[in-house]
Order: sequence, then structure tokens, then C-alpha cells
Amino acid sequence: MGGLFHIELVLKTRSQVDAKALAEDAFAEAQRIEELLNMWASSTLSNWNLWSATMDSRAVELDFELAVLASIALQFAGESNGAFDPTIAPVLRDLGFYGGEALVVDDALLASWRAKVGYQKVAVRPLFDGVLFDTVRQLGAAAALRKMGKTKVERQAKGIQLDLSSMAKGYAAERMAVVLRDGGVTNAKISAGSSSVLAFGPGPGGAGSEPGWAVELPHPDGPVTWWLLDEALSTSGQSSITLQGIHKGKSHILDPRTLEPVSHRTEMVVVRGASAVHCDMLSTALLVMGVDAGSVWFTQAEVSGVAMLYSAPLVGESAEIVTLDRR
Repeated sequence: MGGLFHIELVLKTRSQVDAKALAEDAFAEAQRIEELLNMWASSTLSNWNLWSATMDSRAVELDFELAVLASIALQFAGESNGAFDPTIAPVLRDLGFYGGEALVVDDALLASWRAKVGYQKVAVRPLFDGVLFDTVRQLGAAAALRKMGKTKVERQAKGIQLDLSSMAKGYAAERMAVVLRDGGVTNAKISAGSSSVLAFGPGPGGAGSEPGWAVELPHPDGPVTWWLLDEALSTSGQSSITLQGIHKGKSHILDPRTLEPVSHRTEMVVVRGASAVHCDMLSTALLVMGVDAGSVWFTQAEVSGVAMLYSAPLVGESAEIVTLDRR
């Protein structure tokens, strides 16, 4: 997951000591999520991936909390037609995204990836049918989650692994919000850098002032302010990092459907909506699709929220910004 979390609280009737204790509890929950989903170090998920890679049986056990998250991710993978796909993990591992030296991509490695990647190749049993994105807010305390035990994941091939990084910060923000709300907080903003933000309550000025919590977004005509009122925001973007080897110099954003780097001009996507997890997944999918395909899909899919897509300028032109609204 990585990154630093920042909490802003508005507490009118509590002491600074109370506020600090609540914030520490929320940060402890973020650390728990880090230990659950981190792909760059030992975590519950990374250890499960290593175990899954060696298991021959079709069905393998998975912790309940991971199973719920995997179910949400796989459900959205289907809705996005695979633009978002948590089974991309083996490709990212082999390309050195989790540390270590990248493997040389050849026909054998490509064939291995194709056998392992694809949301249709894995299913959580029982399926959490009807699981809504805001279910993560209601999963209960960490101790209760651990008592739920394990469920089964059915795989079509040995070596299928999961990467839930694209929803991890949103999930951590949702869980931190649960901790704060349980402590009586009704007005706060939780930020994971600029990539994931969750805000609830009227904002720092209280009711009757600013319409929520302010988040500034870049724009050619000057920064644009989005006011979040019981909403979340997620940003996904292409960075200056490029791939090596067969894809040297190409984007580090991979399309799970083709196992190739994306080649469109869309550089950044910002999404706002009711759920931080939903926003995380949606911004990732739209960045993979690009502005043209993403705009068509967004208007036709069963999604809600607002998306702003930034594309790199052509020679002699200004940057292209497209705003999509499905509220």
C-alpha cells in the first residue's frame, strides 16, 4: 500500500488528548490494513499468494476479510470488462513491481501469464452476491473479522495470485473512518497523499460555512476546488517511471486484458463518489481505458460518481480535460 496518511479532525467538545488517541487508533487500523494487503513486504495477502502459487488443489482457503475484498474486486473487474483486474499480480511480480529483478519477457513467460491472469479464472465461494462497495464500512472491528474464519477461493489454474493494491488505500480510509466515527467523530478528512481522500461532516468551518472539505485539483486555467461532503476522491496517474526490457520506455500502467502497457495519452484520472473503495477501482479502470474508451464505458456502465480525465497535449495544443458526471 505504502504512502502516508493524514487526518484532519474537528472536535468541539473533546480535548487534544482525546483527539490524539482517536487519531492513533485510526492510524493503527491503517497499519493493520498495510499488514493485510501490502504486496512489497510480508503481509497476509502476499503470503497467501506465495502459498497459492504452490498449491495444486483447485480450491484454497482465504481469510474472510480478504475474501470480501476479493469478491468486491472481482465483481468490479467484470463490470469494467477486465480493465480493473486483481489477478494481474503474477505479471507485476515478474516485472519487478514488488521489488527484485524483472524477468526477461519471452513467449514462455507470456503464456504463463495468460494462464494465470483473468478475473474469470477465480471465484470466491460462497460468492458475496450483492456486496455493496460501502460494505467495507460495516465489516466490524478487526477482532470480529478475524473470528469469521476462512472461506474458499476456486481457481482454474495453479499460480493464480491477487493484487488488491488499487483498492487498498481506499479501504484503509474507509476503515479509519469507522474507527473515528465509533469514537464519536462526525467531521473529518482522511488523506492518503493525494491518491485517496475520504471526508465526512460539514468541513472545518462547521455547518453553514464551506460546503464540505476542500481538495484542489490541477487545471490549465488554474486549480479547481472540489468540495467533498460525505464523499471520497481517488487519483490514478501515469508517472515518469517506465518499464524496462521488452517494454523499455513504455508506460508502467499495464492493461490486464492485453498484458501490454497502455499507449493512450490519458495521464491522470480523478474520481469522486460515495465510497473510497469504489473511487479507487474506478479511477484505475478509467486510467487503463483512456479518455476515449473510458468515456463511452462510463456513460453506459452501472456506475455512479464524477470523473475528470486529463490527457497529455498534442504538439501546439493544450491539455485535454474531460469531465464525466453520473451522480
